[in-house]
Amino acid sequence: TAILERQPGHPAALRERALARRALKDLAGARADLEDALRSEAGDAGAWLVLAAVRHDSRDPAGALEAFGRCLALDPENVEAL
Repeated sequence: TAILERQPGHPAALRERALARRALKDLAGARADLEDALRSEAGDAGAWLVLAAVRHDSRDPAGALEAFGRCLALDPENVEAL
């Protein structure tokens, strides 16, 4: 979070905080961080993958499929998204 104090919209830091929030079951916070990260770096396949997992955990299967699709469009070899 030190990076986010200096650079509030830093995409990689937001993605990492989202992973921590997901682990703590703060799915709304994780989703918000990922959506912020993807607004500035829409080509981050890893962020789309984590967003897919968060949406799945939130019982949003349509949203999860959409995010998995975006991940695979950017990184067709991503075996975690298959």
